[in-house]
Amino acid sequence: MMRYLLLLITAGLLTAPAVHAQLRDPPEEVAGDEDPREVDSDWVIRLGAFGVITPKFEGSEDYKIRAFPLIDLEYKKRFFLNPVKGLGVWFWRGSQTKAGASVSYTNGRDEDDSNHLEGLGDVDGGVTANLYLDWEPRPWSVSLHYRRQMTGDDTGTLVDLRAGYGFRLVGPLFLKPSVRFKYADSDYNQSYFSVTPRQSVNSGLPAYDADSGVNGVGAGLLALVFLNKHWSLQALCNYERLVGDAGDSPIVQDKNQVRAGLGFSYQF
Repeated sequence: MMRYLLLLITAGLLTAPAVHAQLRDPPEEVAGDEDPREVDSDWVIRLGAFGVITPKFEGSEDYKIRAFPLIDLEYKKRFFLNPVKGLGVWFWRGSQTKAGASVSYTNGRDEDDSNHLEGLGDVDGGVTANLYLDWEPRPWSVSLHYRRQMTGDDTGTLVDLRAGYGFRLVGPLFLKPSVRFKYADSDYNQSYFSVTPRQSVNSGLPAYDADSGVNGVGAGLLALVFLNKHWSLQALCNYERLVGDAGDSPIVQDKNQVRAGLGFSYQF
């Protein structure tokens, strides 16, 4: 059993960078603590696959379809590994609150992702440090995610605040609507939404200097269908509106961003 678990962990560590290389910002909902089934085991193991339709880049008017494996491991409700949160630990847990930290990989933005980005150059991805604070007075939940890239380009800090309400609609169908607010510092908005004078000459876009602030607000809906104690289906749809300096950037083609996905998982 332990040999099998070690193989899974190794596969997860090798898979995570490839996952993020395909999809820069996987939906937070595809892995984590959304499963309401009680598990009487030190290990929680979920394997599956997920496909999403997502903008080609933040602010794009064009969309792409991506698929990736889901490898979600948790040990003693403390250590975790999945392609969204990365490899980490919940270092404090209370009855309704928990705090944790992890390292993950965030892909940047390639100039050839879209013709609209030509002349802007690449934004290199890298290893990212994450801090999490979750408050779960069920059926409500509030989560705060702090993200800072440590290698590659200095893309600054992104803070993501979410609040949701989970409930059983009928039978095995669970729903969780949520709202979201994103704050980015000046380094992040400079990396993804500013246009330097040189980039302006190369791309034809007007020069633009994006400052820090709330750069996105949105709402989403997560649906979970538990077919039995092992198999489940998952669907999500998220809407985000780019606001502030991010929304006003000439890089942005459409302030309204939609992401939708469908997947399945098997829980051991």
